[in-house]
Amino acid sequence: MISEFLKQQCVPGWYADHANRKLDRLIVVNSKKKILGLLKPSDDKAFERLKLDFAKQTERKKNLEDKAKSILGTISISITAITFSLGFQGLKSGFSYTGIILILSVINFVAATIRAIQGLNLRAFYTYETGITITRYHIHYEQNEQDADFEKLIRFKVLNDLILSKIANSTYAAYILVRNGIILFGLFFFLELFSRWGLIPT
Repeated sequence: MISEFLKQQCVPGWYADHANRKLDRLIVVNSKKKILGLLKPSDDKAFERLKLDFAKQTERKKNLEDKAKSILGTISISITAITFSLGFQGLKSGFSYTGIILILSVINFVAATIRAIQGLNLRAFYTYETGITITRYHIHYEQNEQDADFEKLIRFKVLNDLILSKIANSTYAAYILVRNGIILFGLFFFLELFSRWGLIPT
């Protein structure tokens, strides 16, 4: 249990990849698995719940993407701070253990950027849509409730849950990497200041 927690906090990118590979296998299995206890077109209440689930999934996906975008914004600010610090005359003490800490910080920010973009790039997602057919003479509105393939809709809901878990894993890994990068950069900054003041050896 402790080892899993340490992996999640220290190497979140690897941990997210490991979890997402398992989810990929589940997606393949569930895309072919037979659904038992199917809804019937006459079961209006169950169908309405299914549509509501699709709406909630879409909203959750949007929230996760917004979090990933905010993480990218935090990374931009952090990189700007690092660039400013390196250009500051008082922090040019040459390469030492503080340089290693700074490199580790930058690596975390780069890895966080990759994870956030991975979360944003997961485009496979299923939504509920009403059928509209356009011909030369008219537009035909088709209610999905009448002809819906309920097995397909339920399968799409299950697949969406797995896809959302993949996005959440990538976004959470990006968050942890940004946190680690900020901690390392803060450590680098204070060690450089203490070194400049002669409180610690360079």
